[in-house]
Amino acid sequence: MIKNSPIGSLPGVCRIKTGSYTGDGSEGLSISGIGFTPKLLMINNEPNEYNATDNFSDAQDTANYTESDPAGRVVKTSATLVTVTNADDDEEFYIAYDFGVNYWDGDFEFRTQINCTSNAASGDRCGLWALTNTLDSLTDIDVANGDYLSVVWVESGGNDLIVLYECNGGTLTSDVFVATKATEYYLKIVRNEKVGTYGTIYCYIYSNAAMTTLVDTLVVVLTEKQNFRYLNWVVAYESGGAGRAWNGTIQNLKIIKPYQYIFIKLDQSWGVYSIMIQSSDTTADNAKIPFLDTDGFTVTDGGIDSHPNQTGQTYNYTILG
Repeated sequence: MIKNSPIGSLPGVCRIKTGSYTGDGSEGLSISGIGFTPKLLMINNEPNEYNATDNFSDAQDTANYTESDPAGRVVKTSATLVTVTNADDDEEFYIAYDFGVNYWDGDFEFRTQINCTSNAASGDRCGLWALTNTLDSLTDIDVANGDYLSVVWVESGGNDLIVLYECNGGTLTSDVFVATKATEYYLKIVRNEKVGTYGTIYCYIYSNAAMTTLVDTLVVVLTEKQNFRYLNWVVAYESGGAGRAWNGTIQNLKIIKPYQYIFIKLDQSWGVYSIMIQSSDTTADNAKIPFLDTDGFTVTDGGIDSHPNQTGQTYNYTILG
């Protein structure tokens, strides 16, 4: 309780209530039990909630990434394209960016486009995407009892595979898709820490750039809470085989970030007004919070399953009154 609050012209006592609710996609969800009539309501969607229409992409530039490639197997062909040529599986290379210790915490989403144009021998592998805590080949991290999350192209027994890995202290957990060489695949890689004890990582594999044609979903239930430092655009697997020349491209790497929405509503004594803040854009939108009730408030999805009452979305609120 705050006495003699300087906020607006509210005299005497200002009460504050915080809480959360889950959207149901209706045009009138009432939140009650507040215990007083709100004067000021602020609502925001919970961070790290990803969906198809509610995010923006941060396209990565190869110029910002550090390259280590003693054998000269990888080339930053353009700002968005990395080309791998004749990479043997006994060689080390990476193109990676240092985001800082424990940067990749919580939920995340990445997108990348991959194509294995050819490979020469059984057992040939190439890391197409990875999060790590050291700059090394994936096998060396594994042998050192380290941790990583990765997507790897593997040739095994005559089959070309896209494999989603968790490495937890040198123990591998994986899921596999049987792929086709010389084919463009579009990957969406998502970690959701709300699913499972330590979270779950997904690799959605699409056959078109618009990501409307899903061909498979790889799923690994994570066995440890892990934070990561380095984002690898490409990284050697280095399982030890010579003469296993892997050729292909990895391009259009993107970090997908969720929009943050903030809704603010004032009652009549302060002027009936509400606004919606989306990233750096602010819009007057009186319809999204139609009512401040005597014991709470009402929100609507506007008839299009949107904020601040999107189905399944978690919202946090702060109320002054």
